[in-house]
Amino acid sequence: MKPAIRPVLLAAVTLAIAACTTILGNDFEILETAAGGGGGTGATGGSGGSGGTGNYGGSTGEGPQLIGSSPENGEQQASVVPFGRLIFDRPVTVGDATGKIRVGTEAAPDGEIAQVEACLDNSPSCIRFVVPVAHTVDGRLPGGTTFTVVVDQSFPDPQGNTNDADASISYTTFAYNPDFFSDMAINDELGGIVYVGDVGGQTINALYVTGEGWINNSGPDVVRIDLSPQGQPLGVQIAATPNLYVGSCANNAVQEAYGLDHYGNRLFLSANFCDAVVPMTIDVNNGNLDPTGGFHGTDLGTPDNLLFRVDSVVVVPDGNSFLYYFGSGAHGSGPVMSGVPWYRPLYMVAWELFVERDGLFDAEPPFYLASSHEGTDTVIYLANGETILKLAQADGHELNRHVTAGASYHTPGFRTDSQGRLYVGSETSLVVYDTTGFNGFTELAVREGLDFRRLDVREDGSVVHVYFADFQGPLEIRELVLEF
Repeated sequence: MKPAIRPVLLAAVTLAIAACTTILGNDFEILETAAGGGGGTGATGGSGGSGGTGNYGGSTGEGPQLIGSSPENGEQQASVVPFGRLIFDRPVTVGDATGKIRVGTEAAPDGEIAQVEACLDNSPSCIRFVVPVAHTVDGRLPGGTTFTVVVDQSFPDPQGNTNDADASISYTTFAYNPDFFSDMAINDELGGIVYVGDVGGQTINALYVTGEGWINNSGPDVVRIDLSPQGQPLGVQIAATPNLYVGSCANNAVQEAYGLDHYGNRLFLSANFCDAVVPMTIDVNNGNLDPTGGFHGTDLGTPDNLLFRVDSVVVVPDGNSFLYYFGSGAHGSGPVMSGVPWYRPLYMVAWELFVERDGLFDAEPPFYLASSHEGTDTVIYLANGETILKLAQADGHELNRHVTAGASYHTPGFRTDSQGRLYVGSETSLVVYDTTGFNGFTELAVREGLDFRRLDVREDGSVVHVYFADFQGPLEIRELVLEF
């Protein structure tokens, strides 16, 4: 067993996800003061409440001057969350702002009066606006839509000073396809999604999705959504009906499965409540899956004798065999595992702990895994609590860590692409990271306002298609296109 690694905390940044805040770039929330202070780089363009450096033209006079906002004026990849903040050069009141702020779109340029509230940060110069329901779809802003927020010239400060012209900002929400695919042949709730391009030179080009089955009484169905060469969905069919009368569920029918991973010619279904993983071999002739064998108990002692709450699987080639690493999630029951178990079938000691929990990451699971390549080396990513660790696969030593204070990596979407970029999906956002270096990760893209906790990616040159869905939510797959 390897000794626990005791890393030094390298970086900590602030992230606030609250009803009246907007998450901005590099995980910083802009907290402007009455003087218009701020900072941080806008995650989706602009400078995130930059204290008057943005273009807030139109307002002249003795009244409150608009000097900052979230989303930033001119932002092109703004959140689809239907609220924002306006920052003024002096203290203002919600009462004075009532009826003075309206929001419009290109389709409705006159706009509608917006509800206004105080900001949670209690900044006296901050007013929160809520986009009128008429401009929303299912409680969100539509993607790829430009919004204009107008502050009427009659908006006074507490001393009654007003302006002789309106002030305004405009921003555009990020574009995505909310209706990529919804004709699922599975029931209840979506638990995992994987894209497979080819296997052994044979084109598969399909998405595999798992959820509770309609007809499979012994486990979840896994369906296959074939894609055209242009990436359009062609149809859906059941690809496998694995049997979860295994592991801890030998005598119980438990249909839920909340993890689906891919390596080579196999998918790995995490049967969280059964403490088991079911490998499924991909038939290159038709894309169907053959559930074969499984990982149930381990050779380790208590509390690691079972794959308790298994959620994610990483596979690494090792000569003529493979190494298997298992993450422990939030669903299921059982003892708290001591760390990340790995299985090495050709070794004299087949089961070991790759890394121990104590001294390396937060005290208890859940912890989630992904992997990537850097040159000829493999790296393992481990998300736990507020922390993502980047570990060397060869010996488990820490290469980098990213800490986002206030966030919780709880059942995240956790994938990498061929360029080594790390995709982390939460209940409210997707962040794509460059993980090189030693002092935390660098944000490459941020998209906010949707549930990205189940995702995978398809690469087409510099264009990446992100397929994502609400975890345990409606059986609807969305598509986001990113270009790097």
